[in-house]
Amino acid sequence: MSFVALALCLSVLAFTVATSAASGVSALLHAALATRLERLPAHRRASAYLSLRLAPTAAGALFAGLIFLPAFLLFEPRNSGEQVSAAILALTLLATVPLLRCGREAVAAWRSTRARVTGWLTDAEPLRLRDTPSCPAYVVHAPFPVVAVVGVRRPFLVVSRTVLETCSGDELSAILAHEATHLRRRDNLKRLLMLTTPDLLAGTAAARDMELRWQRASEEAADDGAGSQRSLDLAAALVKVARLAQGLPAPPATMAAFCRGDDIARRVTRLTADRPRARAGRVRGSLLAGLALASATALVLTAGTLESVHAVAELFVTLLQ
Repeated sequence: MSFVALALCLSVLAFTVATSAASGVSALLHAALATRLERLPAHRRASAYLSLRLAPTAAGALFAGLIFLPAFLLFEPRNSGEQVSAAILALTLLATVPLLRCGREAVAAWRSTRARVTGWLTDAEPLRLRDTPSCPAYVVHAPFPVVAVVGVRRPFLVVSRTVLETCSGDELSAILAHEATHLRRRDNLKRLLMLTTPDLLAGTAAARDMELRWQRASEEAADDGAGSQRSLDLAAALVKVARLAQGLPAPPATMAAFCRGDDIARRVTRLTADRPRARAGRVRGSLLAGLALASATALVLTAGTLESVHAVAELFVTLLQ
């Protein structure tokens, strides 16, 4: 039992160390590449910011699960007699604080969304429009002019009655195409992952900036997904919905809402401008994930072998016995 307990404690600590190192790498990459990333097309920009934000947790999980734990199981004698000391236990409990925060944030987001949606669905009606996305859709009597994809596992669309009454048929088609893009890109899942990632970046200015830039890029990517032929209708719908939303509290952050009342001017200007086709540039979001993970993992793998990783763990346990 002491062998299993020691393996679990040290794995948690290995995850924390690798995540901490990768958090620093991710923050540095964000600071160095932010200007260049803004020149990417919206969908690539969103992927890049998502990769930077989630890379620390991914690096920690990869190191703990694929490197540290196999090294410990291969080289640690089952009858070594080493115990989980009070110091190791205290450090492990401290390392679980980000994991507990992650769980708390997930529960809070779920409760907030559930409470709002339950109220909306009390007198909801099925939405029957030609361009409705391939998911259940409802008309709701909400004070906020909400148009949002709700949920992760079984998403559905809610549309406020005020939006239906204010926007024209072409504008509604553009809005629904925008929301269909959010649905296809699984943006609600991405929002939830960023909200609950257990790393040292959580709550920092760097993390907030990554999340804000991802939010802006994901909305622009959804605007692009509606199609260039709908750009003017989408811009007109944004202006109308933004006017309806003035002074009202926005939907929970875990929803892919069409309009939250912010960044409207940028989106409208972008939709109504004659924009040349964006060039992909030299930076790719998919490569950023690999770069961040490789950089973080390299920090903890300079010794090179699983046996060396176990030797470092042995020294750590000896010092804290």
